Amino acid sequence: MSKQETDEKIGDLAAKSAIANAASANVRRLGALQGFTRLTAPFSGVVTSRSTQVGALVTAGTAASTPLFTIADVNRMRIYVRVPQAYSGQTRQGMHATLTVPEYPGRAFDVTLTRSADAVDPQSGTVLVELQAANTDRALKPGAYAQVKFPVGAGGTGVRLPSSALVIGAKGTQVAVVGSDGKAHLKTITIGRDDGDSVAISAGLSASDRVIDSPPDSLQTGDPVRIAPSTGPARAKR
Repeated sequence: MSKQETDEKIGDLAAKSAIANAASANVRRLGALQGFTRLTAPFSGVVTSRSTQVGALVTAGTAASTPLFTIADVNRMRIYVRVPQAYSGQTRQGMHATLTVPEYPGRAFDVTLTRSADAVDPQSGTVLVELQAANTDRALKPGAYAQVKFPVGAGGTGVRLPSSALVIGAKGTQVAVVGSDGKAHLKTITIGRDDGDSVAISAGLSASDRVIDSPPDSLQTGDPVRIAPSTGPARAKR
């Protein structure tokens, strides 16, 4: 066999090998694209929402505006709570709290505080904390609203007043108290917690102050006050 014929055969082999390698790479590419037709979650869970339907076109390599599916692992739940600033100093990592949900009245879930944002939101005046709870029976649901009770103190002066004792005006929220001179004095207060029919005072009032319930709008600082006799709890009147 001549050298020229040998070189031609070697060149033909190289060309055909390149064509075979290109075809093999194309097969691997098509196999990879075929793999995109099956989505595998990185963890076991429950599909809570589906944003696409059977037959819909999903283009690979483009950022979708909405996720195709939402999967939730409900074996352990995270609970996010905004704690008022007055109580944030009493919360700590590892403390236990009690969680209740409307669908299970009378049942309390034990939750543990795992982390805190350690920053006060200037708009709401609260600190965001995260709690976690075991959910072996799957009673708790993702996205549900719940109430959490922390084992904390009053978070202020410890004084609680009926809402009817508040005086709201141009100077803010105030209460009328009876001084040692028998005259009324208006004190500006800060409400730590509003429960509707009663409020917890965080600043501006002490437990020894005598507060006038349902004071008239015309009451001013320095007005004389007479304590009316009553068979029930004593109430101050103008």
